[in-house]
Order: sequence, then structure tokens, then C-alpha cells
Amino acid sequence: MNAHTERKLGLMHRDVTQVGDIPQAQGLRSIFEGVGYIGLFSAAFIEFVPATLLLAGQAAQVPPAMWLTLAIPFVMILLLLPRVSVQQRPWILNGGGVILLVLQTFIDQPSGPAWFPYNFAAFAVAFGAAFSLSALPALIVVVSAGVLNLIVVMQPTGQALLLASNLAGGLVGPAIVVIVGGSFVGVAQGWRAMATESDERTLEIEGAAEAAYQAAQVQSARTSIDRRIHETILNTLNVVKHGWDFNADLLRQECLRDVEQLDRGRLPPAPESLRQLINETHVVAGLSEVTLELQLPGDALLPPQVASAVRDALVELLRNVARHSSASRCVISAEGTEATLVLEVADDGVGFSQDAQERFGLRNTIRASISALGGTTEVANGPDGGALVRIVVPIEHAPELKLPAEPALDILLQPLPTRLFLLGGAAFILLMLPWMAAPFGENSWRFAAAVGLFIVASVGLALVWHWRWRTAMASLVIIATIALYVTVQQSTYGCEVAPSIHWMINGVGSCLGLVLFASSRRPWNWLILPAWAALGLWVMLTLPGPCQAMLGMPIIATLTYLAAAMYLIRVLLAASDRQRERATQLWTEATAKRAEVAAQLEVTAQWNRVSSGTRELLVGIADGVLDPGETAVRQRAASEEGQLRARLGIARSTGSAIWQDLLGVVERAASKGLNVDVDAIEMPLIDRGLPPTAITLLDAMVSASTGHPVSMRLFVDRGSPEVVCTCEQQLAMNVWSEHFGVISSDAPTDVDLGEGTSVSLEFMEGAVACVSIRQD
Repeated sequence: MNAHTERKLGLMHRDVTQVGDIPQAQGLRSIFEGVGYIGLFSAAFIEFVPATLLLAGQAAQVPPAMWLTLAIPFVMILLLLPRVSVQQRPWILNGGGVILLVLQTFIDQPSGPAWFPYNFAAFAVAFGAAFSLSALPALIVVVSAGVLNLIVVMQPTGQALLLASNLAGGLVGPAIVVIVGGSFVGVAQGWRAMATESDERTLEIEGAAEAAYQAAQVQSARTSIDRRIHETILNTLNVVKHGWDFNADLLRQECLRDVEQLDRGRLPPAPESLRQLINETHVVAGLSEVTLELQLPGDALLPPQVASAVRDALVELLRNVARHSSASRCVISAEGTEATLVLEVADDGVGFSQDAQERFGLRNTIRASISALGGTTEVANGPDGGALVRIVVPIEHAPELKLPAEPALDILLQPLPTRLFLLGGAAFILLMLPWMAAPFGENSWRFAAAVGLFIVASVGLALVWHWRWRTAMASLVIIATIALYVTVQQSTYGCEVAPSIHWMINGVGSCLGLVLFASSRRPWNWLILPAWAALGLWVMLTLPGPCQAMLGMPIIATLTYLAAAMYLIRVLLAASDRQRERATQLWTEATAKRAEVAAQLEVTAQWNRVSSGTRELLVGIADGVLDPGETAVRQRAASEEGQLRARLGIARSTGSAIWQDLLGVVERAASKGLNVDVDAIEMPLIDRGLPPTAITLLDAMVSASTGHPVSMRLFVDRGSPEVVCTCEQQLAMNVWSEHFGVISSDAPTDVDLGEGTSVSLEFMEGAVACVSIRQD
């Protein structure tokens, strides 16, 4: 049976997993890890392209076997293509980078020119590992790359390019690999942690929004049930008030039904004990002749809406045991976790027949109450006889509704250590400053002063990140960078300063990442990279021709890394903006839903349900103590009706004509000794009766029913009154054929009866048919 049909049958089913389900967006951390492949791609590019160009220029002098070593970075680039999906891809790629370094460390080229830029390849491996592996494996790769670089410095191989002629200069390469590579590991881990925090906050909002939607749906169902109870009671009071002439037994049955509805669901103002709730339902259900046993290992505290739904279900179950099971013993057991409650109600009675199980599931309010919470209900016979009903209901308390996470820059760079890690290049320059300044001779103090200004400005930017001076400090870092390059350009004497400029370019480029983040939303941000590259080329051109190539590599490599950083910034900011916008929308909607629930609770609390006087009146008529034909009883009914209408804000009416038509069908069936299960889920506001054809159709269905009673439900669907009648399929087919022709593949199952009324036939599971009469 589909959800729409169940709702038509009066089960008040609310599929909260469909209505309130919040589809989860891609997390910021997963996006960051995906962008981490840009680091690997940059690493493979730096390892592959320069070496390939150098080899191509010296192909005649390089042994053919040396070309095979380039297969490793080439394969790495292929594996990084978007359409290529390989399990454990980060481990394969990083392992490939380390293997490439090992080959170039221990396989010496016997002859030919140097062609492999070992320092850059080692740093590329460290860079790729930092942004694609977790902290410990990444540090192992970084240290391994630094150690292999140091081995090559201590015992140079013939193919290694750009190695220093002395040990002190040679140590610079391993130092930058370990220091800057290690700092990038810290940066990446900080970003992962902050991205994870942002994702967790978003998931919390999604959970709270889901709970808010579910609570709103459940409360909507509760409010609808409360209003339906009031409206059906209003109709009963109206009948008594006017003294309409119809079967007295039928009126007593309606009064008894109204009292049962009052005794059913109740929404407690606070969480309620499960044991106390069961004791209350025991009394309400009138389970006096059946021994009730409780098997409760603990005493769960149920939220108000959960307690109300469980109470509805237990009242219905225990009443069924008391009236139909012929049982002498009933056992209620409970188990579960903090998030789920599992209830089982078992008796030693006659149990259910297959048809009874189906009718049981369709006609009572158990599935309505439990499914509104996203729970399930199973009806079966126990292994030792008797009936067994198992209810599973979630009991999670509503999560705290926190504000959405801060913007990306505040999340990703909130901790000071993360920002300081971005200054790993500055730490490297400071550590190696004595060696780097020495080649400048008498201008070494100017170089040191310019480096000092750059480092102070960079550290200042990290410290004032959350102040309004952040952009101004980023501008000061750019000015300090220009001053440093101008100082270097005016202090060059020859190729002896090239190594110092080489490592300075690497170190300064590393620090520019923080500037790129700080100025990410400024219109001049895109100028930083070309301006920095232009400064590097300007300095490079002041050097003698033979040593200009030494600066070409750091400029190309650092430009590649910074371009990857800018791409990372753009993707992360865009993803974070989408995530935050969505989280803010969910937070706003969840807040509104919670306000809606609170407002509905306040409204239903003002109703105070039905007064004790109204309940006493209904009980008196149901028990036959009060005669509805007496003037005093009719006057009392009129008074109670007026008070209830005032409480609900419902205008006076002579009653629903369509409901009176249904009661007429029931009364005619009763005169023939036939039983009809009728209920009003919600009274229509349109006071218009059914056309004669529809009434005739219902009378025919009831008259043709023998073994199984016909069930009728009156409710309002999207503002239109609708009567849903369920019965056996064969019965429905026979009656339908008599009125509208034999059912066939081309015969209509929707017929217009005129007067704005239509009738339709639907076949469901379990050999059950549904005839729907709708007024538009």
C-alpha cells in the first residue's frame, strides 16, 4: 500500500524521512582532500617537465637508460587525470615520488651532463605528500626526501643538477625540504582539522534541521488529531443539541468513540517516564481482567512527542487485548539504546488471523502515531500463540541548533599555528641567513635588513590576522618583498650570489601563500603572482648569462606552487561559501520550524482539550445513564458545544451534511444487522452533502458486505472533503460493475457523479480495495 492511500485511510501517516530529509552536501574536508591532488600534480610537473626539457636538450650525451627514470613522474601525471580512478592513489603517487628520488640517489650516471634537478624534485615530493597524506605518513615522506637529498649532497651523482660546490651550500637544499616541507604538513593538517570542524558544524545543523522538520511534522499530526477530536465531538454535541432523530445505539457508540479519542493521545509538557506512561495507559485502556506484566530493564525518559505517540499506540494495543484477544496475561517488554526504543506487547490470547492482521494495521492509530516519528510497527502472532506487536521508535532528543560556521578564511586560518606554518619559508631564510648573506660582501647588511623587514612584516600579518589591519599588513609584506628584491638587484656582483638569490626566491615564494589568503577577496589579488614572477625575472636578468638558468628553475617551480595555492584558495572559498550559505538557510528554516512547533504547542495548550463537563456528558450518554432526548441533556450539550467552539475559534454550524449522510448509511446498515467502521479524521468546512448516486453506492457496498465490515473515513484533502471506503476487492468490483459497468483494461476507474463530486476505485495489497468519493 502506498503512503498516500494510508493517509487516506486515516492513519495520519507522516513520512518524515521524505518530508524532513536533508540531503547532505559534499563536505569541505573532502573538497580539500580532492584539491590536495593539485599538490601532487604540481609535484609531478616539477619532477617531470624540467628534467624532460634538460634531457631533450642533451639527448645525444645522455644514456638511453636515464630516460626510463622519467616514466615514474609521467605515470604519476597520468594517474592524476580526473577520469582516472585508482584505489590508494595518494599512496601510489607519493611512493612513486620517493622511488624516483631513490633511483636518482643510488643509480649513478657514468657519463654525460647533469640533467636531474634533485633539490626541486625532493621539495616537490615533500609538497605533494604534505597535501595528500595524513600528518605522520606525510612527515615520513618529507624527512625521507630530505635525507635522500642530503645523501646526494654528501655523495653527488653525475646526473644531479644544481648541487652546491661546498657542503654548507649543499645543506640548503635538504634544509628547505625538511623545514618548508614540514611546515606545509602543519598547514595541511591545520586545514584538515578546521575543514573537519566546519563539516561537523554543518552536520550538526543538518541534524538539528532534520529534527526540527520531524518535530514540526509530528506536531502537525498531533495538532490535526487534537482538532479532529474536537470537531468530531462538536458534531456529536450538535446532534444531541438539535435532538436529531436517529438510532440511539449509534449515538451511544459515537459518544463512546469520542471518549476513547479523548483518552487516547496526550502531549505531556515535559519528558515522561516510560514506566509511568505504561501505568497510565493501563488505567485508560480498562485492562482490568487481564494480568499485565512489565519487563523493563530501565526506565527511559521519553521526549513529549515520543511519549504521546507511544501512549497512543499502547492504549490502542491494550484495548485490543481487553476486547478481542480473550487473553488472561499480557506482557510489555522494552529494550533499546539512548537513540531507539523497542517495545513489544505480547498476550496469550487467540492471536490474529491473516485478515485480522491486515485490518489491524489499517484501522488502528498505532502506525499513524509511530510512523509520524519515523518508527515502524510489526503485527504478528507469537511463536507460542497469542498476538505479538513490536514497535520501534527513535527517541533522540532534539540536537542543539548552533549557528553556521564562520567564513572559510576564519575557519581554515583561525589557529595561529596554522598561519605560522605558512611562514616556513621565512623560518628557512632566517636559519640560513648567515650563509645566504655572505656572498653579498659589504652589502650583506643591506640584504639582512631587507630580509628582516620581510620576516617581521610576514610574522606581523600572521599575528594581526583577526584585526582590521590584515589587508594593510598584507600590503606591507608586498612592499617588503619589493624592497628585498630591489636590494638584491642592486647588490649583485656575479654568479657567486646566484645560490643565495635562488633560495631567497624559494623562501619568499613560500611566505606569499599567507598574503594570497589575506588578499583573496581583493581586486588586486590576481596581480601578486605575475608581479612576483616579474621581480624574479628582473633580478635574474641582472646576473651574468651562465648563471641565469639557476634562477629560472626556482621561479618556475615556485610559480607553479603558488598557482596551485591560488587555485586551492579559490576552490575552498567557493566551497565554503556554498556550505555556509546552505547551513545558514537550514539554520533559518530549522529555527522557523521550532518556532512553529512552539506556536502549535501554545495553541493546543490553550484549547485545554475538552472540559471535564463535556467528557462527563459523553460518558453518561455512552453508558445509557443520560437520555439524549431529554431537554436538560440537550441544553447541556448546547452549552458545552458553545464553550468548545469559543475555545477553538470555530463558528457555529448546523453540522457537516456529509457526515450526516455517512451516519445515515451506518444507521441503515445497523437496521440490517450489518457493522460499519466509520470515523471522521477531519470535518470539512464545506457544508454540502453527498449526491444521491454516491449515497446509493455506499449503501450498496455496505449491503453487499457479509464476512468483513466496510470501513469509511471522512477527511479533508487539500481543502476538499473526501470519503474513503475500504472493503474486499471482489465486493468493490461487483458493486462498481453494477453502477459503472464491468471493470476492464479500458474501463474508467474515475467517474464524475456531477454536483462537483467524483468517485474512483483503487486496488491495494492484501485483496483490499479502496473507493474514494471526493467533493471539489
